[in-house]
Amino acid sequence: CVVTVISGHASKERFALECGADRFVVSSSDDDMRRNAKSLDLILNTVPVYHDYHKYRNLLVDKGGRQVLLGLHVGFIGALLAGGIVGKKSTLAGSAIGGIRATQEVMDLCAAHDIKPDVEVVPVTDIHRVYQSLDDQNDSGKRYVLDLAGTMTGTISRSEMGPPPTLAKVQKKPSIFKALWETFKILVLFRWR
Repeated sequence: CVVTVISGHASKERFALECGADRFVVSSSDDDMRRNAKSLDLILNTVPVYHDYHKYRNLLVDKGGRQVLLGLHVGFIGALLAGGIVGKKSTLAGSAIGGIRATQEVMDLCAAHDIKPDVEVVPVTDIHRVYQSLDDQNDSGKRYVLDLAGTMTGTISRSEMGPPPTLAKVQKKPSIFKALWETFKILVLFRWR
């Protein structure tokens, strides 16, 4: 099994390779995308906001390649609807939370292979910094845990929280019309099958 990480930013390459990836593809580089065309059997697309997921199609092998959208956005909804029309053989799919059993299987797999996230425990007063970091691409790959017991011992003032984060505007908020348009694009314009 060869693990390839795809990111729009070359700045994440070192982190990806340190985490065990075999290869790294910069999706904003036309050269990188061409070099890696038809090289992947499966893409687990975890981008949590709407983005141009269609451009990854050329990375999939011709026979049996599949991209699974995991982020909750209009493309995900369109993929679920298209999958319902085309069936399980679709090269594009959406996958919702798998439930307790599937989550436990993932946890067991991670435990068996010593797969652990890079975690930083932070005081509640750092919540604005954490939100800003996550919204700004989170190049470190860290996962944050709020230390409620250690920092919620009294009243916290607004000044202790620091300046509020400046979060990016949500792109393409889901609606029935947008979901149907996305399904049409998937099936007709981009011919995902």
